[in-house]
Amino acid sequence: ITTQMMLESSRVRNIPLDSATLNSTLHNGTLTVDEFHGAGPTIDLQATGRIEFDDSRSSQIDYTITRGDLSLAKDLIGRDVSGNIATTGQMTGPLSRVRLQGTGTLNRVESSGLKALAAELTYDATVPTDAPEKMSVTVDGHITSLEALGEEITAATGNASYHAGRIVTS
Repeated sequence: ITTQMMLESSRVRNIPLDSATLNSTLHNGTLTVDEFHGAGPTIDLQATGRIEFDDSRSSQIDYTITRGDLSLAKDLIGRDVSGNIATTGQMTGPLSRVRLQGTGTLNRVESSGLKALAAELTYDATVPTDAPEKMSVTVDGHITSLEALGEEITAATGNASYHAGRIVTS
């Protein structure tokens, strides 16, 4: 099955889209995405690759988010977060446990009493799709103008990990 779709004013889960285009082929449980582009008030995303629906073969999707609102992550991490992201990365693994690896830039981030003006990061996340709150993430990078626990830090370089609601930094 080969598909070419152009959508206007749609919603994918909690993400409103003003427009979306998809060129893809479905064959033997594999969706090959030749081109996907979705844009709306909270995201501008492009992706190519393949999605395996049998839960044993590994999917591989290359993606670029040129503009993303971090409030979309609330359902994944279970807490409020604000700010913006631009990222390029790759999704791999079976759909029951996806892995996201890439690099990104964050701007004006705020969550749980932490604030950062900007950050350049490399990330590696594994998300069990049936229990996203149990995801694990490691992040390495550089943050500028960080405010935490009432203290201001001009810049910080290091890494942090998040696993099932716990944040560990070093």
